[in-house]
Amino acid sequence: MSSKTTQTSLWPLTAWQDVEAAGRAAGKEIQPLDDLYRKYQNPLRVHLRQRFRTFPVILDNAEDLLQEFAAAKILQEGWLEKSDPRRGRFRDFLRKSLENLVWSWWKRQPEYKAWHSQKENETGSRTHATTTQPGREVPLPDETPAAEPEADQFDLAWIQTVLNQTLERMEADCKQPAPQQPKRGQIWEVFRARILEPIFHDAAPIAYEELIERFGLRSPTEATNMLLTAKRMFQRHLNSVIAEYERAGTEKMEIQDLKRVLGRLARTSKSSAQK
Repeated sequence: MSSKTTQTSLWPLTAWQDVEAAGRAAGKEIQPLDDLYRKYQNPLRVHLRQRFRTFPVILDNAEDLLQEFAAAKILQEGWLEKSDPRRGRFRDFLRKSLENLVWSWWKRQPEYKAWHSQKENETGSRTHATTTQPGREVPLPDETPAAEPEADQFDLAWIQTVLNQTLERMEADCKQPAPQQPKRGQIWEVFRARILEPIFHDAAPIAYEELIERFGLRSPTEATNMLLTAKRMFQRHLNSVIAEYERAGTEKMEIQDLKRVLGRLARTSKSSAQK
């Protein structure tokens, strides 16, 4: 997996029109800014804790630092306007800005001064106790922050918004009355039992014989046809959701990454359905 993918998998899709709207709202109204921050709050939190996981003092103050970042940067008039899709990804702009704020905060702390003195002292040793107050040991960090987290642990979290939207629309579609499809409501249930549950609960796919018994189907062929119909519906709604992101100005590379991850998910679904 490339380093580019590793750096992008955690972050949600960027709709630049939302970023621009939030930038225009700065100093006038809070809701667009609050919505934008809430969208990126968890990725920023995970990034901070992973990136500075060897810095105990920073970790102890992680939530306060996130709040400071929101107040000092995102909510400030004119700050979001510094982001520009022609100069790089919005998440890179956020990540670098957060790291700069954290570094500035860290360098003002007594623990940093102890750490810096220790690094400058050629004869110093990590066995020497360093304290900011009597009787309290200060755990000193490694010299550099930790590497970015691997992408795999974040893939499903990253696409959950798009996937949830797709599945919600598909379920609603399946439950719409359709005289020409009297068993239309069962399409969703068959899809959920045969495809979704194995993926999200790491379970074995339900056997066709059990599908037939559970949903009163006539034959394995009917169950297979329902799954094929369900997959077509899923793909149609997925394409619709992705098209909305594309119209919203989402970066093309993000869409490509999303399709790659969902393509892998679809291949997993296909493999499960064929067993």
